[in-house]
Amino acid sequence: MKAAEVCLLCREYAKKILLDEIVRYNECDAVTTYLVWLRLAHFAGHLDLASYNNEQQLVADLLQSEIARGGRHHLEEYVETWNGLRSKIESERMLE
Repeated sequence: MKAAEVCLLCREYAKKILLDEIVRYNECDAVTTYLVWLRLAHFAGHLDLASYNNEQQLVADLLQSEIARGGRHHLEEYVETWNGLRSKIESERMLE
């Protein structure tokens, strides 16, 4: 294999790595944007508490199904962080 071919392969590999990183970031960003929208819709009175909780569960179920497909470690981390935040919010509500 010539040096130019190796260089081309390296560039293609770097593009793939970068593209995968961009996709992972955008998947998490899209979920976060939807969850923020849900919360705002709930606060604005467009969703009652039951509907808000149901929509969050649908998102959680979707994430779990994507994780089950494999190779979605970034979504596992996302769910762990989200669950931590939800637990913190629930704890604060109990203190009120």
